[in-house]
Amino acid sequence: MAQQFGEEKVFFLGHSHGGFVGLQFALDYPDRVRGIIVYDGMAFNGQEFGGARQLHDGIAGSELVVLAGSGHFGHLEEPGEFFGSVLRFATAH
Repeated sequence: MAQQFGEEKVFFLGHSHGGFVGLQFALDYPDRVRGIIVYDGMAFNGQEFGGARQLHDGIAGSELVVLAGSGHFGHLEEPGEFFGSVLRFATAH
């Protein structure tokens, strides 16, 4: 689809299981990924966000954003903060 719009590299935003799909896509096609946003991936959430912090620490240029006031659907529960974070990340990268 990106090629149809003339884009060679894209941002991939994956929510829940889609986060794993995005990570796999980035591993399979690193030359086509400009950035990846893993949004509430099951293995990366939890009280201390240990998996997310570990992933963040291992990726240069990554950002870790925690929407403390929302659950699994932050894009619905805190849309301003969620979409603002996505836009800031995409603009910076």
